[in-house]
Amino acid sequence: MPSLHQTLLALQKELTGAAGRGLLAGNGRIHLSLCFSLPPANSTSPEAACAFQIAEPASGSFGGNEPCHRLELDLEWVDGQLRFPSSPAVIHEPGPSTTPLPAREPEATDQQPPAEVLEGLTRFLGAPGFDSAARATVFREVLEPLSSESLLRVIQCLDGAPHPELEGEIKHAWHRFSGLIRSRGFKSVAEGSRVLGSLFKSHSKHQILGWTQRTWKTQEEWCS
Repeated sequence: MPSLHQTLLALQKELTGAAGRGLLAGNGRIHLSLCFSLPPANSTSPEAACAFQIAEPASGSFGGNEPCHRLELDLEWVDGQLRFPSSPAVIHEPGPSTTPLPAREPEATDQQPPAEVLEGLTRFLGAPGFDSAARATVFREVLEPLSSESLLRVIQCLDGAPHPELEGEIKHAWHRFSGLIRSRGFKSVAEGSRVLGSLFKSHSKHQILGWTQRTWKTQEEWCS
């Protein structure tokens, strides 16, 4: 089984080769998800104590009773080099199974939003009612298709500066969120970005969408 170091070196080699063949242009971000094992707690070797063994893609596990952890890394491909950004990696602890953990199911959102979420959404959308329902509908339409990585990228770019490098759904979301922020009278786009970012620190996109749908509704629902 390859080590984490070998895996990252292999990834850099593949990216460098792709760039040399004209298949990869410019800079970008890469999301890497790995299943790995740790050495036994009683290991006396300093090298072994820091070793990550990566599972083979075909099996996704290590066999026996060796627990499998899942490590998610956001990497940056900048000027032909693989770099670690400042955001931390996310490590999912193993469950009773030795197979990789499945993706987390969306959380139930039947309950009312916490006070801090309600306050943040109210600052971003306005108090729940007919007038803010249209803004909330735009918010949901923009948020729904975004992955976690795309949403993070959009929030990072909401700094009041132009970003001509953005493309596709990220550019569209950046433009629409910028408009929503300006329509709410924030002191700056960056201030609105901080409010938006705070909503997703402890809550998933699914939760925010559900709370927005039930609390702000649509204009048609407010008229019925």
